[in-house]
Amino acid sequence: MPTHAELAKIHIAKRDLKLTGPLYRGFLNVLFGQGSARDLTQEQVEELLEHFKSLGWKSEYTKSEMGRKQSEPKA
Repeated sequence: MPTHAELAKIHIAKRDLKLTGPLYRGFLNVLFGQGSARDLTQEQVEELLEHFKSLGWKSEYTKSEMGRKQSEPKA
């Protein structure tokens, strides 16, 4: 089962790629036989994110960068 952070990353990619709900669920169904990202295995999560990258999606932040962004004091 994917972590909360992995599900967030999947949904950010979905948004960034401007995938409609039916198209996104179609990916999940065709690639993995699942209707929800919550039902994916760890291996499938990684495969889905790689598929999104092959479609041109680029993750903006790494985990360490995200941690630094959140912990920076606000001026």
